[in-house]
Amino acid sequence: MKYKLFVLLGGDGVGKSTTLSLINKAGWKIVSYSQEHVPSNYTAVNSIAKTVRDEAIPEFTTFSSEFRSAYYHLFVAYLQDVVEKALSVSNVLCDSYYYKFLAKEQVNKGDARVLSIWRTLRKPDKVIFLNLAPEVAYSRVIKIRKLQKNELALNSDSCKSNFVNFQTQLTRHILAECTGIPIDFVSTMQPAKKVAEQVMSKLVP
Repeated sequence: MKYKLFVLLGGDGVGKSTTLSLINKAGWKIVSYSQEHVPSNYTAVNSIAKTVRDEAIPEFTTFSSEFRSAYYHLFVAYLQDVVEKALSVSNVLCDSYYYKFLAKEQVNKGDARVLSIWRTLRKPDKVIFLNLAPEVAYSRVIKIRKLQKNELALNSDSCKSNFVNFQTQLTRHILAECTGIPIDFVSTMQPAKKVAEQVMSKLVP
């Protein structure tokens, strides 16, 4: 049996993490760099993620495009590694895959050589895109935490207009990269449980 790769996509603050957790509880295999989904033999990813979040991302504006893209490549390589192994035994739902990193680096003029490597990876069988107006996503994010540097264009101040502009560009680039791949849209302007149910209804083997 040939198992299928599904990818859950969406901008920052749309509710991907919550949706993935609910779908995981329903029995689906989730591939993500979020701590709760990282396999025991890849726990170093958790330490790397903390370092990137706390130490690297705040300094992104001082890095070369190659060095910045290299940080993201660690996670892309991890996702690809785990996806390939997981697909040998079941269908897989992957968190963003390389698409979100690629889109962010396109907006920020990332290293073209690294981006070209990402585009050679296995293409998903279907994408499910969580749809939410960036203005609403902004309101959700700032209720629980500060904006992160990688949720904005480089050298941008942490304000609503900059977040909305970056997320709008991000969505455009993500969807352009998904050209030719079946894609379904799910609104997250509804309870999280309903979102998860709608996503699962579209994960048709």
